[in-house]
Amino acid sequence: MAAAAPRVARPHRRAAPAAAFADFPPEFFDLRTRLIALPALKILLCAPEKNAGTTLHAVAHVANGVPRGTQDWTAPTRLPQAAEFWWAFTPAAANLSAAAVRRILRRPPPHHDRWRTAVVWRDPLERFVSSYESKCAGGDHDGGINCEQYFGLEASPTMEAVATALLRRREAPCGWNPHWAPQACFCGGLASDFCAYGRRIRFGRDMGPSVHALFEGRVGAATLREIDAEMREATTVPAAKVVVRRKHGGRRGVGGGARNATWALRTMVAELYASDYSMLKSGERCGTGGSGRPP
Repeated sequence: MAAAAPRVARPHRRAAPAAAFADFPPEFFDLRTRLIALPALKILLCAPEKNAGTTLHAVAHVANGVPRGTQDWTAPTRLPQAAEFWWAFTPAAANLSAAAVRRILRRPPPHHDRWRTAVVWRDPLERFVSSYESKCAGGDHDGGINCEQYFGLEASPTMEAVATALLRRREAPCGWNPHWAPQACFCGGLASDFCAYGRRIRFGRDMGPSVHALFEGRVGAATLREIDAEMREATTVPAAKVVVRRKHGGRRGVGGGARNATWALRTMVAELYASDYSMLKSGERCGTGGSGRPP
């Protein structure tokens, strides 16, 4: 029997518009599309949402020598450009079937014909905080639709309110909005494929050298410098933000103070992202490969 969710104050709710995501392309909801496939360079890179995905898609454009364009699809007039930014390098766009991707991941060198494979992973609590900061605390242009409208919450909800809303969702976690879905759901199933990636790169300020090494020898020196410049734009959540504060977005946190709120939030995140913690635990037995060892 599933453990009861931690008792927290019931979040204020408002109706979420049914058509909130009507203009979003179907690829947005398909977590397989976060696998970047570059056949000419023989590189596969899994970039789950909130794991530097914007930066890594920009890197893919640079590596292929094509304009970056815009990643903003919240305005209908920008949808074609945004679609080009986000979905130009999916396995489908590269004519790679799911079976072909699995062969590349599962067959060791030299049988996979010199393909380099990598996945960027992130601590689940840090990733949840990052999603909250960018989508619920006014950090990104698309915050409203991916937070308040998605959850049916009032503006600037607390972290605990968002976690509670996720716990109450009826669909399976792999069907959640990509900013909140577990990493284990991405790229065709990281839950089973995590160890199959030759390079497992931990999200953080030190991932630049790992991405540099992924592309080194596959692109020219000038392009590699451009890739390095893109990676310097990648951001991380300061460690201080992982500690739940008394206030979020101008509203008082629930749970009776920072210490209690932190415990409640950590407990909820552990339940919400149990599949991620299990995946990263199994990653301790992956063997060689990766620039950061899963906790």
